[in-house]
Amino acid sequence: MQEMTLEDRLNAAIKCQPVDQIPVAPKIEEYAGKLAGITNAEFLFDRSKALDALDNSWDVLGGWDMYRAVYIKLYGPLQKTIGITRTRLPGRELPDTAPYQAVEEEIMSADDYSYLFKTGFFGYSAEFWRRAHAVDDVQIRDAIRLQSELENECNARARAKGMLPLYGGFIPFALDFMALCRSLKGFVLDLYRRPDVLERALQVVTDEIIGLAKQAAAGSGVPRIFVGFTRGSGVFMSPAMFKRFVFPYLKLMVDALFPEGIVLFLHADSDWTLHLEGFKELPAHSVVLELDGTTDIVAAKRALAGHTCLLGDVSATRLTLGASEEVGLYCKHLIREIGEGGGFILGSGCTVPLTAKQENVETMLRSVRNHSID
Repeated sequence: MQEMTLEDRLNAAIKCQPVDQIPVAPKIEEYAGKLAGITNAEFLFDRSKALDALDNSWDVLGGWDMYRAVYIKLYGPLQKTIGITRTRLPGRELPDTAPYQAVEEEIMSADDYSYLFKTGFFGYSAEFWRRAHAVDDVQIRDAIRLQSELENECNARARAKGMLPLYGGFIPFALDFMALCRSLKGFVLDLYRRPDVLERALQVVTDEIIGLAKQAAAGSGVPRIFVGFTRGSGVFMSPAMFKRFVFPYLKLMVDALFPEGIVLFLHADSDWTLHLEGFKELPAHSVVLELDGTTDIVAAKRALAGHTCLLGDVSATRLTLGASEEVGLYCKHLIREIGEGGGFILGSGCTVPLTAKQENVETMLRSVRNHSID
């Protein structure tokens, strides 16, 4: 097969068509700082050092196809201003070398649903940030502008290194937004005590994030949107709950965005095996499932072959504890079995952890060059 451009390779994978080589998209963020010899506190708070470290990781590890990092969501000043949760960060609440920690706590009360209905998603988001991070409207406005500038800078630097930016924007899934605002405990109580109110809230949030996704794709020129997509998995939701609280709002997003050429990359952490058949009710090739090593990827391929592209799923555990030979064999399995017939992007299952062995990361990235898919 003739060599493809990165754009053609990625688009073919999304459409479950044959490719000249399996595309590679590791999610390398804090690990880049470790490779560069800076502390995690420096990586999260020193923008210049962090971006240089991300560039350096591409050089040290031998390069790859797609820029998949979400540094705009990790940058410490933004986490402390417009983060969707409270966090404990290295150099602040934690030692300089520690990974950051999201704090699960109830910030949105059940009484706040009326405020959400009155002000909408954007209005309530501002109230949430004021409450969670003790910031004012000027700080919020400046942080939103900084986030946009940082995203443009990250994508420009990625292109300069020879990578294709995978994402043109970052949005939450409505259910995940509500679950994080309410905390898992509060959210689960809402599922049973006030399901109709929750459904109305999910509708309000979904309607507005559709517009946000369109704006992000148009502004970046990248018609692929990252969606935080975890708390509707089989770990949290029964099939009946999935059909009521997850799928309708996902379909609303797809029906609004896919006709405009926008593909959603569902960052599907946790175990989605129980719900795989449901994704076949979406238009073919309208989403990509990013799997973290918990979902049965063989079952996902069996259920969604030819319909939905899969991304993953070399797990954090395997990259940290496995031998390089084991990682190589697993990647070979993914390339030959999951990549058969198209519809696969090789990558880390979620982020490459700070504890990953360098030889394992290098083995993962090399694997597509070492194994033919003919």
